[in-house]
Amino acid sequence: MNFIQNETKQKLRGGYYTPLDLATYISRWATERHPKRVLEPSCGDGIFIDALANAILQGEVSFTGYELFEEEAAKAKRRSLSLQQVASKIHCDDFLDVAIKHLLAGRTDFDCVVGNPPFVRYQYLPEESQSKAEAIFKILRLPFTKHTNAWVPFVLASVAMLSPHGRLGMILPSEIIHVMHAQPLRKYLGEVCKRLLIIDPEEIWFEGTLQGAVILFAQKKGRPSDHSDGVGIVKVMGKSFLLEEPARLFDHAGRINGKTVEAK
Repeated sequence: MNFIQNETKQKLRGGYYTPLDLATYISRWATERHPKRVLEPSCGDGIFIDALANAILQGEVSFTGYELFEEEAAKAKRRSLSLQQVASKIHCDDFLDVAIKHLLAGRTDFDCVVGNPPFVRYQYLPEESQSKAEAIFKILRLPFTKHTNAWVPFVLASVAMLSPHGRLGMILPSEIIHVMHAQPLRKYLGEVCKRLLIIDPEEIWFEGTLQGAVILFAQKKGRPSDHSDGVGIVKVMGKSFLLEEPARLFDHAGRINGKTVEAK
């Protein structure tokens, strides 16, 4: 059993930042349809801001980022200057506070979500954060368990805040595929998303986490009654897949029945 006093500060705040090449790959797919409103719910020091600049956003675009830690938010604000012709706002706030207000109001304000949410065990979260996480599940009418991890309510809220046909691209723990506490998320994704893709590497991308990470691409349905094409899981070795267009991988990956999204 792990105890909070034995964990590093980095692990307790879930601060494992995405390599720029992976962030750029995710951003290229997520912004392919030229979104007007982009959200990053946990922007850290702003690596996805650099990635979005690499993805060459076009037209009138607004970027909204949230970061809980003031020092990291300041770094993200400085990086946001690289997003020329993009209206950027970096908020030093708890994204879950904002998400709860949006979900209660039924607001779907964003066409695109990118990022790498915090990987923090529920028992390591402050009581206030635990309550917010549980509130997200309650609003979405999903079963809640105290075995969950902080990244789960972040993803749930981000998908809920997407506009119809919106896209989400995120780095997530590989446990999204199999652990029981992620089952409500898998069920929700299967219900509200038109198409899903998980890119599953053979190696560990983040040193010190002792767990694998995957890339999740999710495209939301236009209407709740729309058919779901299910989820595809693509195994990759190394980073050679980054040379391929992400849209091609997303469009041509084989998919399995949506019902399997619920299963462990």
